[in-house]
Amino acid sequence: MTTQSEYISKMSTHEVEAILPAHLFKRVHRSFIVSIRRIESYTAEMIEINGVSIPIGKGYRDEMGKL
Repeated sequence: MTTQSEYISKMSTHEVEAILPAHLFKRVHRSFIVSIRRIESYTAEMIEINGVSIPIGKGYRDEMGKL
């Protein structure tokens, strides 16, 4: 999903993560990669972007602490 539209891809999240610049995007869940610039707020368990709450997976919480 983007701010403009929603897209469906045949690529896996792992494949998408590999082509995105790591300094601009973070994987926060096995199903979600987010733009660091778009994060409005976050807790240990959720990120909010454009009023949408996105869960942070347990395995990705340490990475979010580095932001």
